[in-house]
Amino acid sequence: METVKLILHFSSIVYLNKGQTLFAPGFNDQYVYIVLFGNLRLYRQQYPGSRNMVMVPYGLTLNIGWTIGEEILFKPENEMGISHRTDVCKA
Repeated sequence: METVKLILHFSSIVYLNKGQTLFAPGFNDQYVYIVLFGNLRLYRQQYPGSRNMVMVPYGLTLNIGWTIGEEILFKPENEMGISHRTDVCKA
């Protein structure tokens, strides 16, 4: 219980409607999330590097207890020292 209290002290709860974006490239790049209820889905650009911005789902649907966004902790920083995402996550 103490761990949960500590996490809540340094975090914020985010509520999303179905289809609403949790994070995308250049948006909420510095955060890691824990799914408390509901489902999330990751999307990736269909043809990486192309101008075609069609996003397709990949991986499993994320449910209660999963973490999402921790990949940002391991991605290299750009020339300005900022990590950035390449995936989109939606409710």
